[in-house]
Amino acid sequence: MSLFGPNRLLYVVHEGSILRKSLETFQEVFGGLKSCGMYSGEAKELEADFLFSTNVSMCRSLELFDKKEFDYIIIDECHHAVADTYRKIIDYFEPEFLLGLTATENRMYNQDVVELFGNNIPYELRLRDAIINDLIVPFHYYGIRDELVDYGLTDTEERRLIAQISNEDNCEFICQQIENHRPQGQKLKALAFCRSIHHARMMAENLGEHYHTAFLSGSNKTGERIRAFNDLQSDSKELEILFAVDILNEGVDIPGVNMVLFLRPTESSTIFIQQLGRGLRKYPNKSYVTILDFIGNSYKRSVHIALALGSLSKGYILEKKLLKAMVRDDFRVLGLDEYGVKINIDDLSKEEILQHIDNENFNQIRYLKKDYQNFKSYLKAPSYPKHMDYVNSDYAPNLLKFMKIKIEGTKTNSYYGFLKGIGEDVPLFTEKQVQAINYISSLLPLVRRHEYLVVKQLIDGATSKPIIRQAIEEEISGYTDEQLNHALRFMEEGGVIIQTEDSIHLRCEIDTEFVDFVSDLLEYGLSQYSVRYKDEDDFLLYHDYRQDQALLKILENPKHNQLGTYYKNGNVYIFAGLKKDDSVQEHLNYKDKFLDHETFQWESIANISAKEESLQKESKQAFVFVRKVKTENGLTLPFTFVGTGQLLNPRKGATTNGSILYDIHMDNPLPDDLMEAFRWTA
Repeated sequence: MSLFGPNRLLYVVHEGSILRKSLETFQEVFGGLKSCGMYSGEAKELEADFLFSTNVSMCRSLELFDKKEFDYIIIDECHHAVADTYRKIIDYFEPEFLLGLTATENRMYNQDVVELFGNNIPYELRLRDAIINDLIVPFHYYGIRDELVDYGLTDTEERRLIAQISNEDNCEFICQQIENHRPQGQKLKALAFCRSIHHARMMAENLGEHYHTAFLSGSNKTGERIRAFNDLQSDSKELEILFAVDILNEGVDIPGVNMVLFLRPTESSTIFIQQLGRGLRKYPNKSYVTILDFIGNSYKRSVHIALALGSLSKGYILEKKLLKAMVRDDFRVLGLDEYGVKINIDDLSKEEILQHIDNENFNQIRYLKKDYQNFKSYLKAPSYPKHMDYVNSDYAPNLLKFMKIKIEGTKTNSYYGFLKGIGEDVPLFTEKQVQAINYISSLLPLVRRHEYLVVKQLIDGATSKPIIRQAIEEEISGYTDEQLNHALRFMEEGGVIIQTEDSIHLRCEIDTEFVDFVSDLLEYGLSQYSVRYKDEDDFLLYHDYRQDQALLKILENPKHNQLGTYYKNGNVYIFAGLKKDDSVQEHLNYKDKFLDHETFQWESIANISAKEESLQKESKQAFVFVRKVKTENGLTLPFTFVGTGQLLNPRKGATTNGSILYDIHMDNPLPDDLMEAFRWTA
């Protein structure tokens, strides 16, 4: 029996509303080759080849089945698998193959979900990649100025805001926009996201004069949800708009949706992408989904729209100048228009959003705390999200931003520092333990694994005993003594380890809570490294590096990061800024820029010495790292590695500062999209 052709299969879901949909999908794929049946409170179709059950129903009936009853078991939304009902199912049955399905691999709430499934967990592609690979439909986004609503009202004025959104004039305006953009020749099948149950009810009532409407919230029963989902999707049913509050985060399958309405203020780029994703499933005769985003007059909040759409880029450093250029140009630099994506924000909204991009500091604690709280709410986690919860989810905020801000004048330095700063219930670590966590966190994102593998071995078994150096060398075999010694030297200087002649141990105390927290941190760093580098030891073309990270890779002192040029083994490493900060004096305002896709003009430091001039002119190869500005909103921005090249055509600079201009002929021509991104320096 092939693992890919099971005779008996069990499919387990956590939500009754998607049980029938899962069964129907399998029937479409297998046709009459396999019989499909339900096992729930309403049906007991035990003779079916493929059985579909909720976790609760199956958990209550395990004694009816042989342990080897099923060749193949699939657990949907398997990040729930640490719940007791799932554990009983997994522990009871002995299938030949156990598969977990999830959109977010590591929402595991302190337990190793991946290990439960023997690493058999396929997880969702990033949204951009899914669009490019034609796995979902593209979207047509319209940011529509709604002058009848004051989104700047405070939370205490919510009833007034809801009254404005749902009043007769505004509903008339919403109807006009729906008619302007509704799919021609098809039934309207729209999901509308609302702020509260009261808001959803009022919208359903007021727009009910123009369309067939209904509303749902988390309080609706499974049967009510299934009927609403089916009625919206069915061409033979009248329902056209379903107003929703909090029931569409996960596990909802309405692929027929052809329009999504955003009827509440955009308070988080995470929630924006989450809502956007609800309409992207493929469906017959559905070539795209229309998104109507009714932008009120609080552009401080609507900036999150720009941040969310900008996050669909290939991975550019999304600094303000590029973000503003994206807004002005309807995000064409994303390169998604050729895949059917259209983005349009009305001109007046654009101008006001651009003004707020200039004026707002997106790294303020109030913004980041809001992003954190939204993500925690999305996960429905019983405690703070772990590092690994931020992996493989389009809905996760940037974890690294939490590690680099100030809270009441104190730098966080780590996720632990952020959690403690916002008052989360975290373990109380000692000063030395915090020092170790901060150092380990400072290396993220990893450019090499050495330090993390050393710490991982030192905490295995939660023992404070020193580790023999030979054991560590065996653990990270494949690296040179020079590389390992470099890592250990700066770990010791950073106060993390103590070395003796033949052994190494952590400087801090090792207890269970510390091991749990650090293990999660190590797994986060190593998993991200594995995805990013795939065992490549060289610099990655067009990836981002801080200057200290680049120095780590070439085995130099990472603290010596005040200069812009380094020399090693006959090569020169150049860190260049395209647009100097306003505070930089004119004589330091260098002429670094791309002359064309293959030529980067670089200006050396002023009053260059004869020795350094000789090193440059005799260099075998130049490694070129470029960024536009040094800092933004209090954070230092990384460089982009644009490749290697040859220093050619040395000449005196146009000014009298004693510098030398070079043309660097790049081995790899700069791609059009990156050339466009670097162009926006003004």
